[in-house]
Amino acid sequence: MNYRHAFHAGNHADVLKHVVLLAVCDALLRKPAPCFALDTHAGRGLYALDADPAQRTGEADAGVGKLLAMPAAGDPCIARYLDAIRACRAAHGEHAYPGSPWLLAHALRAQDRIACCELQPDEAAILKANFRGDPRVAVHQRDGYAAIGVHHVGRSCRGGSGHAEISRRCGDGLACGLYETRKSEARF
Repeated sequence: MNYRHAFHAGNHADVLKHVVLLAVCDALLRKPAPCFALDTHAGRGLYALDADPAQRTGEADAGVGKLLAMPAAGDPCIARYLDAIRACRAAHGEHAYPGSPWLLAHALRAQDRIACCELQPDEAAILKANFRGDPRVAVHQRDGYAAIGVHHVGRSCRGGSGHAEISRRCGDGLACGLYETRKSEARF
């Protein structure tokens, strides 16, 4: 697949995905058990919405742009997402937009781990550079779907059935992989 997320960063689908991602992270963090997140299509993890690819499509204007223009978010999940965007922009500039890897690194704790897969070599290199100082984040230039079988839940996770449990719950073709690393029941 030839997909460059920089053209679509901040669009309506990104907004929905990132709001849900942060809500799942927050739910998992209510328990002390470490978490593991597998991002199967990580991209570069951080985007500039004023860069040429984002400007060419303008998709962010109809997504995150609309939310940022609202006076206040009434929903706590939306407010959480907007707070994360503001934190990203405080660290990386006024046009920065966080991808899923950045949001995961921002939301998860020191004992949690994140594996980010990106197939495109140039995007994987930028992703690696963006997270080179974070020991929780491992970047892999590889097919993210194939990584589900490698970075599976295994014995250290709830449920103990690993990849079979992920496949049963998500289907073999669906990229998912946020779960607690305990031994009882898998939670996504």
